[in-house]
Amino acid sequence: MSFASPLILAGLLVLPLIVWLLRVMPPQPVKRVFGGMFFLERIDSAKTQPVRTPPWILILRVLAFAALVIGFAGPNVGQPIERRDGDLLLVINNGWDAAQHWEQSLEAARQAIAETDGTTRIMTMSDRVVSPPLSRRAAEEALKTVNVAPALVDWEDLPREAADLGDRTIVITSAALREDASIAPVGSADAFFVPEANVSALGTPKITGEAISVPLYRTQTDVPRTYSVRALSQDGRTVATQDLELSVGQAGAEVTFRLPLILRNDVSRLSIDGIRSAGAVALLGSSARRTLAGLISAGADSLREGGFYIERSLAATSDIRQGPLGALLSERPGLLILDDVGTLRREDRRVLEDFVRTGGVLVRFAGPNLLAAGSGRLDPLMPAPLLGGERALGGALTWAQPQLVAQIDPDSPLAGLQLNEDIAVRKQVLTQPSADAETWVSLADGTPMVTAARRDEGLVVLIHVTAVPTWSDFPVSGLFASIMQRLSALAETDLNVDTTAAGEPLPAVRLLDGRGRLIEPPADSPPLVIGEPAAPGLYGEGASEVAAQAFSGDRLRPMTPSDLPRGARLIGPQAQGVSDLTPWFIGLALLLLAIDAIISMGSLPFLPAATAALAAIALVSPSDAEAQLRPPLTRQSKDAALSLRFAYVKTGDAALDRLSEAGLFGLTTEATRRSALEPGTPQGVDLDRDELSVYALLYWPVRPNQPTPSDAALQRIEAYMDGGGMLIIDTGDGSSPARSQVLRDVLGRLDAPPLQPLGEDHVLLFSFYKLNDLPGRNSGGDVWVETKGALDQRRDGVPSLIVSGRDWASAWALDANGAPLRPAGPGGEVRREYAFRAGINMAMVAITGNYKADQADVQTLLDRLGETSQ
Repeated sequence: MSFASPLILAGLLVLPLIVWLLRVMPPQPVKRVFGGMFFLERIDSAKTQPVRTPPWILILRVLAFAALVIGFAGPNVGQPIERRDGDLLLVINNGWDAAQHWEQSLEAARQAIAETDGTTRIMTMSDRVVSPPLSRRAAEEALKTVNVAPALVDWEDLPREAADLGDRTIVITSAALREDASIAPVGSADAFFVPEANVSALGTPKITGEAISVPLYRTQTDVPRTYSVRALSQDGRTVATQDLELSVGQAGAEVTFRLPLILRNDVSRLSIDGIRSAGAVALLGSSARRTLAGLISAGADSLREGGFYIERSLAATSDIRQGPLGALLSERPGLLILDDVGTLRREDRRVLEDFVRTGGVLVRFAGPNLLAAGSGRLDPLMPAPLLGGERALGGALTWAQPQLVAQIDPDSPLAGLQLNEDIAVRKQVLTQPSADAETWVSLADGTPMVTAARRDEGLVVLIHVTAVPTWSDFPVSGLFASIMQRLSALAETDLNVDTTAAGEPLPAVRLLDGRGRLIEPPADSPPLVIGEPAAPGLYGEGASEVAAQAFSGDRLRPMTPSDLPRGARLIGPQAQGVSDLTPWFIGLALLLLAIDAIISMGSLPFLPAATAALAAIALVSPSDAEAQLRPPLTRQSKDAALSLRFAYVKTGDAALDRLSEAGLFGLTTEATRRSALEPGTPQGVDLDRDELSVYALLYWPVRPNQPTPSDAALQRIEAYMDGGGMLIIDTGDGSSPARSQVLRDVLGRLDAPPLQPLGEDHVLLFSFYKLNDLPGRNSGGDVWVETKGALDQRRDGVPSLIVSGRDWASAWALDANGAPLRPAGPGGEVRREYAFRAGINMAMVAITGNYKADQADVQTLLDRLGETSQ
């Protein structure tokens, strides 16, 4: 047996003193004559009081104390990690699965570094980069900069030559593997640490005509679990939430969202609630969104009707509606198809022109009816005026031969579609030359087959043949479906965004980081080549946007000791023969003390039942008891928990930290003087060590050349914001936050809500004072807050993030005598006054929540009451 804190065993030395105290006799009583004793002595009493503690009670109490001392000393059975001399190579899994047990992996890494007498090299598995030799302190600091990557590590490709970089190697592995994965030998690896954690992931989403579905996988199947999966829009708004219950032994299931098309197309990503990992996010590109298409055709039931071919070409990407024009437009389709529709009534023409002008895509097929209605004049519902009559190619009465479809304009939205079949055209309509008409597809003789023209925000497309295979082979070709689906995609994207040709590399637009956040891609990010592995994220723009997933396998399984190379030694929680006895000893001590208390109260007859109940409580499995342990709060955190205090982030810049402290001191002083708030003295916090949840408001001055916060620090901030705290990030430069590179670096790694400029009706502008802005020492740049959609998802309505460059701390800063420490800026003391008002407004919202937001609706309610009374 070994002990984590052997010095605590010194407490056993006081056992003799405890025995002596328990056996000590009270002083001899003084005798006094009392007449009533004549009667009291004649009363029989079955209860007797011993003059000293019974031996068995004494033994019970001594054993209870001994069990407590041993329990707090951290006993465990098994072979502990040996402390060895020499250099260490520490191999760390930092794939996206590690994000779900990152603290456990970091603790194992810190322990390995602490038990090494020589230098340490750190190798991260995501990029195979090995650090130079580091001292113990330098290795601990380097560990803080290790970030989770968005890839699932390939353990079959361990660099064996890296094992020669240290006298011994410790590998901190993953808790999850792909179905067919294994771990290759690592040279002279000394030990493996396998985290004990459940890893969950989402697979590749599927889009059908009615729903979005995505598979969910997990590694631990020994307990039932309920997952909540969110469907999120691009601005972070929750479109829908779906719960999934997995029973014991069930490794995964499919989550299905059945939504109306307008909501379905709002969904840009799916995410497992409460899990911040790239594997817990599934992305949807624009190609996954379905278009609502309206079709006006003579029929769609037989092979002789154009609607038959149009419906089947769009079935994979669109929801198709048929009916009268007015009924179709009332459903607000993105794409409208007119199959050989000739004359249009005046009212129909007007609504069609409005449809195109406001961004709709109108596709028209040629045919006898269209030719009969052609006037040869410019028509806003046609790309160009028609020439009279159709052009016949081939047949008994003409020398012309049928023409083949020969070219797709590489600069058109149809660029990249494959033309790998012979498509013969026997009849076509022709149009007059027009300055704004573009030929997207042409025949071998150069005549057009697909023509288009922009109309304000919309698009009009003419296909110069019929939708039935009488004039051409086009409706029964693969190109027909490809063109119709590309036009459908254009109806759901920005028509001014260029698309990328199929088969060409797609540039990275947004990438997922290891925590599942979409970030701007680095300048050297490789493009996506369809069919080849790529970093998870969104690639391409417009109709060509494609999503690459972090996990696309069919199953995720747990890593077990049997997956390790033969002869590998385990350390940590899965080490064979190693078990922590702390919960057992503490549980035994509590049980013995409870028995002693019951006996002392004279309830000995109930001893068996009480003993059984207490034993059931005390003998909780060690893993459950250990999971409930939390780091103790520091004295500073306890003070903040007992009284309202604001906090600032310590940056390492002594002057800036003093300014932040003085600024919050001035704000608390003025808030106490002007309102019912009575905050205590502000405190500085270390993001890597201090508990943040005890503070209602956290002020973070961000300046250039500051040290980059660690992944663990950002995770603490994310938990703080999720728990209802308000974080104020102030760059202090008076410019737009978007121009601050250091701020972009922080927000790029932080799982922050989507932001928008502060609106005139935001609760921050009237929570205490009625304001038009939130000025600080300067008023340059916007104040950014989370979007209304994201704010509506928060239970308390407190904005979790405020970002600006107003330098509020300089405007608030006061010394102990209440004198300002910094000039107020343009406007003098009037500006300082409004800065204090802005700070008090923010403090009010941070503390009271969203009940102040109801004031925004007061005028509307009064207006409605006035209308009702009239």
